[in-house]
Amino acid sequence: ELFRALPSGDTLHIMWTGWAIVAFVSAFASALIFLVILTAPAVRSNVFNLYLAALVLPDFFFSFCCGITCTINAAAPQLGIHHVPWMCELQSVYCIFGFVASPWMNALSGYEVCRLLHANKWARTYVGPTIKMAIRNAALVYLWAMFVATWTLIPGLPHRAYHLIGLACLPAGYDTTSEIFFWLVFAPAFLLVPLAFILVISVRAWKEGALQHASRARSLAVFYMRILMVFLLFWAPTVLLMYIVPLHEVWVGWAGGTWSHLQGLFTALLCLTKKDVQEAVRQLMRGVRTCACCDEHGGRLARMRSTRRESAWFHFRRSARVAPETEKDNSMMGITMIASSRHTPEGGGEHVASLRPKPDFSVQVGLRSEIKMVVSECGGQAFVGINVQVK
Repeated sequence: ELFRALPSGDTLHIMWTGWAIVAFVSAFASALIFLVILTAPAVRSNVFNLYLAALVLPDFFFSFCCGITCTINAAAPQLGIHHVPWMCELQSVYCIFGFVASPWMNALSGYEVCRLLHANKWARTYVGPTIKMAIRNAALVYLWAMFVATWTLIPGLPHRAYHLIGLACLPAGYDTTSEIFFWLVFAPAFLLVPLAFILVISVRAWKEGALQHASRARSLAVFYMRILMVFLLFWAPTVLLMYIVPLHEVWVGWAGGTWSHLQGLFTALLCLTKKDVQEAVRQLMRGVRTCACCDEHGGRLARMRSTRRESAWFHFRRSARVAPETEKDNSMMGITMIASSRHTPEGGGEHVASLRPKPDFSVQVGLRSEIKMVVSECGGQAFVGINVQVK
């Protein structure tokens, strides 16, 4: 059959390479949103943000695993889905897990948003789920998704995975019984039931005028409606091209698969329109830049630790004040700096100064001292590295 036909090796290599690139980009975007939500205390304290993290996690899992599988298929076809049966089964499991978890998490999030809108409209107190309850609900969705994903592994069920169009392994009907099972059991469990639930609660909220009378909850409801629309926009064409529309061109099927891989990327980009998530991402990027700058500064200081006898380094901020040290004999040590400056290749200024004790210094110093001072800036703060050499 053309529906399960195998394209040429060169064509498959190009298709899998393209899918691998798109999948890894989507996985990175989803992972960024997930980590930002979990690492920012102010963001993860909001239960709706936890649901958002639980929503992007299946996208990351699906995209990352698909990127690895496509890389193996393109680089080492003898280890890919066409030659290793368990690779085909594995791809079917993680793909269906991601496919099932996304609409069910959308349904769960939509249910909580509708509860919030209803309470807002009738001036009632909204009691949302606790963090533990939110984690439990997300875990139940994941368990259901994994259960549905493993149906292809259960003996006796008319449900098997095949490499559709030679590109990816997904469940497909192979006779009348399997077709009936696919559309009457698998399709509702995968997509039709959560979409029907979302449709019902959306119509109910619209009839009650909950969205029109909402104040602060309105922006949240609109945000989750956009998340749902992104899912439908990217997955409806894929389902049509893979399972319903007869394919006469393999590149059309590849385009449908590529379109579905972009869903995780666009969902992550949409998450950045949420102000608290956007601010958390900015803080994370600032922290990464500061750490990188400080690491570079530390490496520069380490390279300068080549003193002859003694070496001491001090880091202080620009606003720091150094108080004079008092010896046991209450004698004060003062120094006079004669400095010259020159530009260094790193772009900063390097200041080299000679020190000599004051004439009234009570301790006899017969040594010649030199100080090498490097000034650099990192994260909006000035750092000075001082290397004291006693000869």
